[in-house]
Amino acid sequence: MPSDPDRLAAAPCGATRIAVEGRTLGVLFAASVGVCLLLFVAGFMVGRGMPAKHRATVGGGPPVPPSASRQSFVDPKCGTLPEYVHDGPRPTDAQMAHIHRLLPGGTRILDTLRVDASPRLAFVLHLPRPHDPGATELTMFRFTHGTAAREDLGSYCFIPDVVIGADGRAFAAWSENPTGGNAWSCSSLTTMVIDKREVCYPEIESDGIYVAKDLIVDRGVPVLIVWDTRFEYFEGLCRACSPIQMAVFELGAHGAWADATSRHRALVKQWIQDEIENLAEAMSKGDPTEIGRAALSVYLHAETAGCASQYRKLVTRALTSIKGEHFVELIEEATRRKCRLMSLVSRGGIPR
Repeated sequence: MPSDPDRLAAAPCGATRIAVEGRTLGVLFAASVGVCLLLFVAGFMVGRGMPAKHRATVGGGPPVPPSASRQSFVDPKCGTLPEYVHDGPRPTDAQMAHIHRLLPGGTRILDTLRVDASPRLAFVLHLPRPHDPGATELTMFRFTHGTAAREDLGSYCFIPDVVIGADGRAFAAWSENPTGGNAWSCSSLTTMVIDKREVCYPEIESDGIYVAKDLIVDRGVPVLIVWDTRFEYFEGLCRACSPIQMAVFELGAHGAWADATSRHRALVKQWIQDEIENLAEAMSKGDPTEIGRAALSVYLHAETAGCASQYRKLVTRALTSIKGEHFVELIEEATRRKCRLMSLVSRGGIPR
């Protein structure tokens, strides 16, 4: 397979209950209950492994209660519940004492995060009571004047990314995953802004369906970096084959997140360079899955940076090497129409 990794690396830019009425037959009743419990456990385990999909949503609003989240979303694109891994400062002993008083006794805590904002905050990921191994709940605690207030943020969540702005406000973003799937589009995105007076949930001004990737401070401004899920599984791509399209959002004065990618070109150019290095490595290994994903990601980010023409030959050559001619046709069609590749995807692409 043709490859030129050295030159590439150098380039810039988601009950039925069985009732047996046998009150006079205690043994039969006990046996039936036992069978029901076994079926419930077995069904639950199968359900966790069953592919499922939950349409991703964006913006604020009240958290979806667990009962509303446990609907039947069946789709082969979603997989299993991911593990909980998070690094960050933990609540102090005094804060944990407040947390334990406000949570039901015996609550199993999975992860915590301390945020030294004003007011001081702690986020706690835990299992609900009664014990439900299929959900995780996210709860926020605000500590003021030696007291603590609890606010439940939602179920099937993860510990959020949090940054503190220059004005002292805390910005938080996290994923909510009702299905337990590991596809990007199985998750929803929730963002939150906390100050001394209130907690608000800003919306995202976009037609895209986004998943939180990171929350950072860039050029002195808190920005939300997201994955756009519209390319996931596009044109028969597997999840690992799907390109990564990222965007940068800033919180505007009108209180909503707006696309500000064009003001953060340095970030986009770094994404391009990272994907070029991934492409070079994939071509040296002859990995068609990673070649296609990295090549399309390079092109999508180059479009965002306004320099798609600079990388068109590189991308089409890589796609041709893995028989990805249909994606080359899409790129050529976008070039002829003078539009972005994402526009073709939103319209269903072009006929084969």
